[in-house]
Amino acid sequence: MAHTRNWVWQGASGKDYLFKVFKSPVYWSDIDQGGIYVFAKECFGIAIPLYVGQAGSLYLVASDKDWVRAQIHGAHQAHALVENAPEFRLVTVHDLIQALQLKRNIQAGEMTVYNRWQYKGAGNVSINA
Repeated sequence: MAHTRNWVWQGASGKDYLFKVFKSPVYWSDIDQGGIYVFAKECFGIAIPLYVGQAGSLYLVASDKDWVRAQIHGAHQAHALVENAPEFRLVTVHDLIQALQLKRNIQAGEMTVYNRWQYKGAGNVSINA
């Protein structure tokens, strides 16, 4: 489980969440623990989130079709925060979605459904389904 570095995502609450950055969720295949994940791309040293999700076991995400879809939209980073408490995972994902303004989560009213594909536009970057 070799991660390349750490990244802090800040929630709407102002709370900082420390994620480990991997080149792919394939490296999570040995993490049989729950967690929160962010698929992102990097632009000039800044991580741009494409998807925020949570899973009861991160190793299941390693083979998930959402990673393939994320790659199609430019993702080349998979950020992971190990957390086994489902309640904490849901609160954290909700906090991050609000802060990152993941448009489709908000437009679809899916603030409680987190394992769906969501995109975000950031600055001049626009990602559309």
